Order: sequence, then structure tokens, then C-alpha cells
Amino acid sequence: MNFIKKINWFFPILLSLLFTAACSEDDFKGASEGMGYVQLRLFPESAGAATRSAELEYLSDAKKIEVNLLYKDMPVSQSLTLSAENGGENFALTSEKLSLHSGEYKLISYIVYGAVRPESQQANVLARVYPETAIDIEVTQGHISEVELFIKAVTRGQISLKLEKDLSAFEEVMNDANTRSAATELPEEDFNYKNTSVADVYYRKAGTQEKPSMFTFKTYQGRWDNFFHTDTVSLPSGKYELTHFELFTKDRREMILAGDLENEIIEVPANKFAREKLTIAFPANMNSIADYIALYNIWTALDGENWYYTNQTFPMGANWRFKNRPVDEWGNQPGVELDGKGRVKALDLGSFGPKGDIPAALGQLTAIEVLWLGTHSDRNMIFENGTEYPKVIDTYQLYKNGVNLREKRMEIAKERTILRYGDKNRSKLFNAEKETNNFNFLSSYAGPTGTWASNEITSIPEEIGKLTKMHTLFIANNYVTELPKSIATLTNLTDVEIYNVKLKKFPEVLNNLSIASLNFSFNGTIPADEMLSGLNEFLRNAKELQLIYLNNNALREFPENFRYASKISLIDMSFNYVSELPNLDKAIAPVQLLMDNNKITYIDDNFCDTDDIEVFSVTNNQIKVFPNIFGGNLGAESKYKLATIDFSDNHIESFKEGFKGLYVENLNLSKNHFGKKSKLMPSELSKTHSKIDFLQFANNEIDSLPPSSFENLETLQALDLAGNQLRNIPWQFDVRTLPYLSSIELSRNSFEKFPISILYVQNLNKIFIAAQSHIKNGKEVRCLREWPKGFHKHPAVKYLDISMNDLRVVTEAEYPENLSVFDITDNPNIEMTVSNYGCRQIAGGYQQFYYDPTQYILGCAILDLE
Repeated sequence: MNFIKKINWFFPILLSLLFTAACSEDDFKGASEGMGYVQLRLFPESAGAATRSAELEYLSDAKKIEVNLLYKDMPVSQSLTLSAENGGENFALTSEKLSLHSGEYKLISYIVYGAVRPESQQANVLARVYPETAIDIEVTQGHISEVELFIKAVTRGQISLKLEKDLSAFEEVMNDANTRSAATELPEEDFNYKNTSVADVYYRKAGTQEKPSMFTFKTYQGRWDNFFHTDTVSLPSGKYELTHFELFTKDRREMILAGDLENEIIEVPANKFAREKLTIAFPANMNSIADYIALYNIWTALDGENWYYTNQTFPMGANWRFKNRPVDEWGNQPGVELDGKGRVKALDLGSFGPKGDIPAALGQLTAIEVLWLGTHSDRNMIFENGTEYPKVIDTYQLYKNGVNLREKRMEIAKERTILRYGDKNRSKLFNAEKETNNFNFLSSYAGPTGTWASNEITSIPEEIGKLTKMHTLFIANNYVTELPKSIATLTNLTDVEIYNVKLKKFPEVLNNLSIASLNFSFNGTIPADEMLSGLNEFLRNAKELQLIYLNNNALREFPENFRYASKISLIDMSFNYVSELPNLDKAIAPVQLLMDNNKITYIDDNFCDTDDIEVFSVTNNQIKVFPNIFGGNLGAESKYKLATIDFSDNHIESFKEGFKGLYVENLNLSKNHFGKKSKLMPSELSKTHSKIDFLQFANNEIDSLPPSSFENLETLQALDLAGNQLRNIPWQFDVRTLPYLSSIELSRNSFEKFPISILYVQNLNKIFIAAQSHIKNGKEVRCLREWPKGFHKHPAVKYLDISMNDLRVVTEAEYPENLSVFDITDNPNIEMTVSNYGCRQIAGGYQQFYYDPTQYILGCAILDLE
């Protein structure tokens, strides 16, 4: 058998060789004049060709054709590769060109081959065709003769579908919308709700009852199409009945719509392209469109025609648009996010200034996960009487930027603290590197409690209890006086904000929910006793609570039941009237505790566990004694390093007896009364070998810095002693005592001479010694006049602020050429000569030189002097 196959392959080649060798010059008389070409075109055909093969399912299966020709009774045989234009493989195939001597030929048969079979390394014979009569071919010098051949194959055509929507089920509501108009609308081109990416269409031969087959189309939005169109697919020619369709989002993640079709007949033409229309009727009970109608009903109930957008995610003043717009596109509005099925997933109402009672239609939005009934950035706040309202992070903008509000709640909370209270770890002296997620760049202003409302929502319907997928709810800056009882059934609700509303008591509906984050701030309309009892009831079951904001309320006591909130990480109760932090047996261990601007006079040593604390802030209270709450009995020897302890702006005069020291990055004791009795900086921190990186001790009424107050603070990197009455620095203030000190703030003290001893700290990089003065004859007199001898030789100092003094003479030789920042402003009697090198440093931007144009400065012509 293998021998016979080899003969079948070899025989045509042998005939060709014989033809070439046997023909004499006479045989090619007239042909020797030149060469011509033959190109074959292979078409599918069901009649007119005798074959020895079954009908081909796809013409594209043909890969090669072998033709057998006669030239004056001499055989010629040649195999040629077949190819087609893109997309036309089943309509026609074209061979490569066959070069022949000019003359007349007859085609007596041809063989069509498929792909090479791996098991035999030979091409698969698809058809052997023997025309009833030989096909005459005339080859002309320099020309191409085209020959049409046929093979029994399925004839096919190409078709795409134009999918048109039938919204007749919603004519009534669309007609109603067309009678309304909004004050401000986004341009029409800004709306483009087209989720469909894939369409499965089921079909069968028309007039049959065979089981439908399925073909998948990719879909595209056509600029002028009523809906959208599909790509092109190839099908056997004929008429088809379309029975069913399914529409999907990208990668088939979600099914948008499915439905049966009736009397939808399309025709696929043979060897041609056609586009057929397919009408898709949107059913009256379609969930996504029901959501959009609910949006329309909410809009009409809340004075939607006068809405005015005030957030930053969409153009200012934008409104929703329904008029002259198909209902299936109503979901694409500012402040509305849709899921893959086209249902409302997130909704911001508060940014549009809605007015009135939210209607029951809210309960239709059962796929909603996040709902804003007011945000912190509902409008641009106006500063009144020079008061700057506190900044807050705009959660809606974060959400629109793809931030998962629940997964990132603690990171957002930390940046919210920085935005509201400032970064307590950073200053011009001490700039510790810290990781940040940069959430606070999306921020706005929050107004004072009870004085403003950015929207006029007055009530929320009980139907909100149907929104069982909702996990985040914001209610802010409106006139809501009571929460619906049905909120108690929202078991997925974990993040809640109820901010600056008109409640009369703490809402009981929150008590049995698994809330992880609660912002219940700016609710000063709730009396202190009502707020306290309500919070204690809530906290009794708050086992999942991680973050709670209670700032700017009327609280006078710290809720005792915080002891049950074992997972609490952040407590912000700033701007209340709390007088003490009680003994909670250290049952809580917050990461951040913010009790600023209260009336605290006492902190129990067993108030909380501080091992994991990053920020403990009680600034602007009435504390007189620094407590023993940090580090337990270990104090400075604790294995846990705290980030920030801020007791600034209190009345502290001393440390509590038995003080064990501190292990902290930043300790702020500024604006206290430590110097009230002795005028000396206290020695407790040094005696306990406290480990402090940055010590802020400004404005404490001290006039002396005894060595016992700093000689054991070996880890100190930055020291702020501004605003005291210091006149000198002891000689023990040197590199042996303070090996890591790099920055010192001595401004607003009483130094008559520059404290040269600080220059013995060789790592010192920044010195601030502005505004030195003392009282003479009842008047404040500037007292620092002499430029420090040898200062220009210090190897490390790069930053010197010696402004607002009364410096007199700085010679050219003494000019500090190596400074990067040099500030001598407001020294009215100075006489300074800038060195040549110093002038070049200033000109090149290597030294930032701050001065007054009226000062007497020589040696540098580039300075703008009067």
C-alpha cells in the first residue's frame, strides 16, 4: 500500500519531467517566444463537478490544489498552495501563480488537498475532480490567465446583527420624563451606558424544529446606531430562525439580559455579507431598568429639577438627565455607579442638594452597597470671620478613585487624623519618614456643628431595610431627626456615618449591628446624658468596632462601656467636655486616641493599654500632673516604642510620683507650666533615661537648662525650647551627651550672646535662634547683637534662622559659606559683607539667602538692595 501511495505522488512528477525532456524545439515552436501565467480560483459548488469525496463543511479546509494539464497530448502536473483574503476563506481560494510556456492547454482533472496528517506526514486528499469536458486554458506571454474551478462544499455567507431595543414597556414613564427639565444637565455625549460586550444568539434552520445551535458575537457601540452592532460571523447560506439571546458584560462576568425571540428570521446570503436587524424587547420587570425608574422617582420627589452638583468628581452644577433619553440609559448619571448587570451599586444623593423626604422608591435599589445621603464635601465652604473649617477626607472621591473604603479604613483614618489635627510627628525640626497612602489629597471642609446643612433631606423611608447588600451608609449635613427602625435588619452594614444631623438621641437601631467604623460627630443637638446612655448601650455589644469618631458633641463623660469594644483601634472624642479618663482596667488598647479640646483634669493610670499606641493626644485640656499611663511599670525600658504623646497646651507642673520614663518618638509638652515653681527644666525625663527622638518643650516659662535635665537623653534628635526665658546653654550640652542631636529651636528666648556650646554638638544641622529679647525698663528689647565667632567653621550646620534680632557686624571672613539656608531678615542694624564664594553660592541657588532690601550688605552685587 505504501508503495502504491509513493507511485501516486511520483507519477505526476515523472510525467512533467518526461514532458520537458521529450518535447523538441518543433514542439515548442511559437511557445519559445516567452512565458505566461495561470492562476486558479477555487469556489464552493454543490453541482456541476464530479468528485470522489463527501461535501466539505468548510472550503477553508483546502490548503493545496494539484492540476493535471495536457499540452499537445503531453501531460503537465503541478501542486499549488491556496490562500484567501482575510475573512474570505470559505467564499473563494486563490492559488499561487503557475508559470508556463505560452500556448494552449487542457485541464483534465485536479486534486484538492487538506492539511498534512501527522501520522503519515502526507496531505489529506479532500477531493478528486474530473470535469465532464476538459477545460481549455490559453497561456499568453506576460499575462495571467484566471481559471475558475469548483469543489463540492457548503456555501457560506457572512452576517452581523444590528441589535435594536424595544422599550415600549416603559413608554409611560419616559413620556412623563420628557415633560420635565433640569436646571443644569450634563451634555448628552457624557452619558453612555452600554455594558454589553458579548452576545450569544441561538438559531436553527428556518421551518425546522431541530435543536437550536449557538453562535457568539462580540458587540460594539455604533456612533449612529440605535443600540449596538455585532462583529461578523460566517454561517452556511440560507434562512434561519433566531430563538433566544443572552447579553453579557466583558469576559462574561455578568449576564445583563436574556430572552426568547419570536418570528425573528434572518437570511445568510451565499458568498456575501449582510447585516440583519434583531429587535430586543426589554421586559417590564427588568431589575436594572426598575432601578433607573426608582432613580427617576427619587429625583422627582427630592426637587430634582433644581439639583446642583457640588462635589469634585463631576462638573460643578451638573444634574441628572431623563428628558428625551431612553430609559435603559437613565442609570448613567453623576453620582451613580452601576454593577456589571447594570444595577445601581453606589449612590451619592447628598452632593446635589436634595430637598424633602426620600421616597419609598429607595427600597427598589436592592443591589446597592454604598449610599451617601450627604458627604463632607457637599458644597464649597465659605470662611466666615476668618475661621477655617476643619478639613476632612472626601470618601466619595476615594471610592470613585477605586479605593476600597473598608479594606483601607485604618489607613484612611490615620491620614484623616493628620488632615484634621496635623502630623504630630513632623515639624521643621523633626521630619520622620512615614508610609502614607496619600488619601488626604482628596479633601474638603466640614462646617461647624448645627450651623449649616448642605442638603435638605428630612427623612429616610423604612424601605431602606430592603437594601440588604449595603455595607456603607453616610448620612450627613441634613435635617433627619430619626432613623428608620428597619436599619436594624441590615446585617451587612459595617461602616456608618451619621454626621451633623438633627437627632435627639443616639439611634438604637445601631445597637445589634456588626459595625466596624462609626462616625457620629457634630451631633450637638443630642443632650449629654442622652448621648452617654445611648453610646453605652451601643458599646455593650460593639465587639467588631474598630474606629469611632465622636468629636464635636456634648459629651461630658467618657463612656465606661468602651471596655467591651475589645477591637477598638481609634477613638476620636475631641471637642467635647469630658473631664477625666477613668479606670477601664486597661481593657482597650487603641492605636490612636484623640481627646483634644476637652476639659480633662485627670487620667487614671489604668485607663488603657498603651503598648500598641501610635498617637495619644490630649492637647488643650486642664491636666496638671503628667500621668504614669505609658509603658506600665517598665517606662523607658518598655519594648514598645510609641509614636506620639501630645500633652501640649495643658496646665502640667510636674510628673506623677513614681514616673518610670518614656520610650517615644515624639513627646510634646509645650505650653504647660513646668517653670511655674522653679523656672528649671524638669529632670524626670533625664533621670529615668527616657528614650525620646523629638522633645517639644516650648513655652514652659523656664529660664534655666540644668545638665540634669538632658544629660541622659542620649537618643534625642531634635529639641524645641522656643518661647521660654533661656539666657545660656551649659557646657555639658555637647556631642558626648547628645550624640544624635541634629536640630534645635531656641527662638523667642533671651540670649544676649549666641550659645556657642551648642556648636559642640557636631551633628547639629539646623539652628533656629530668632527673636531673642528681654525686658529693660519695662520695654521689650532685642538682646542678641554679636555674630558667633567661629560659627562659619562648623562642619555640619546647614540651616540657620537668626532673624528678628539686632545683629551688628558680620565680616567677610566670618560669612557662613556652607549654609544651605541662611535667614537674617529683620536685623535692622546689621553690617554684613558677603564673601566671593558665598555670593557664588547664592547666585547658583546653593544657598537660600533671606534678607531685607534695606539692610546694609556688601560684597554681592546680585542682591536686590536699596
